[in-house]
Amino acid sequence: MTEQSRMNIINGVASLLVVTCGVIYSSLIGALIHKAKEIVQTQTGYNISFTDLPVWALGFAYIVPGIIGVIATVVRAKGGYITHMVFSILTLLIMGIFTIVGIIALGALATVNVPSCSSLGDKSAACAEAESIYGMGVGAIIMIVFGWIFALVSTILSGIMACKPEHVSNPVQFGSKPY
Repeated sequence: MTEQSRMNIINGVASLLVVTCGVIYSSLIGALIHKAKEIVQTQTGYNISFTDLPVWALGFAYIVPGIIGVIATVVRAKGGYITHMVFSILTLLIMGIFTIVGIIALGALATVNVPSCSSLGDKSAACAEAESIYGMGVGAIIMIVFGWIFALVSTILSGIMACKPEHVSNPVQFGSKPY
């Protein structure tokens, strides 16, 4: 197996891992927003309108370049690798911003003191729900970071694969004399 074939396989695996991180991230964000909406509705009676937006679709920022990376791996075309690189670079920028926002939001969640939670005695349902939301938020940030790392790896590999010269089976050009 040649070095180029190995890099192509690693690129495909990294792209599949990016897709997986995107699916898990979408699931976690969807569950997180749904749980937060339920808590706000039961405690305050207010309906949060932004929770009806498809926030879970942010996972498509990983899913789309991951699928393009898998297709480029199968097809082995320079255009596919370049397209994958472009989408992956955009994903790295967007998800880097969401990582920073997510960490700030987790910091804010960590400092929120739910009135019915106390360090003494049994934990209440509100305390368990707050911990559940915090746990989903941590899981979402972890998926963003893992997806970001895998997207970076696949972007670098696609760049290498796009810049490698095509394998020429007959190096003798038409009209030239063999050595």
